[in-house]
Amino acid sequence: MPGTIIINMPMKPYLRKFLCKKYGETYKVSFYSLLGLFLLEILDKQYRKGDSKIRQKSSYPLIIPKTFVEKVGFDMPPQKMKRFEEMLVRLFKSELEAHVDLTVEFDLYINLNEKKYKLDVMKSIKNFLEFYNINEDDLKLESVYRDYKRNKTEIGQEKAS
Repeated sequence: MPGTIIINMPMKPYLRKFLCKKYGETYKVSFYSLLGLFLLEILDKQYRKGDSKIRQKSSYPLIIPKTFVEKVGFDMPPQKMKRFEEMLVRLFKSELEAHVDLTVEFDLYINLNEKKYKLDVMKSIKNFLEFYNINEDDLKLESVYRDYKRNKTEIGQEKAS
């Protein structure tokens, strides 16, 4: 399609797998998703040379239709690419936490001791990662668990900041 731009957005491999499962092998920018709305906010018509470097880890193709290229542009300096990746990390964590909270809570464990709670949360995290085809090389299960635990006091209860 003439006028369409494809940006191969660099990101961590686990984020690429997350996006591929959620949106497909490529994503066509639109107003109808959170991802599209965020991308449209950070795209720019004016080219600015960035001074930060992006290391190519893995990439995910973003298709920007001609109408958006004309209206908002297609430039994305390295600082905005990093900001986009940070947003994806937050989106991933948010969906993971919601999944864990729902799956653990619906098993109706009322009297939780630390060991049993950990096993249930670990099982839920493992299921989430398997669903998105994320393996130990991409993201360590123990690290995800520690991060989850750091942000929660009880199931569904965020720690006060």
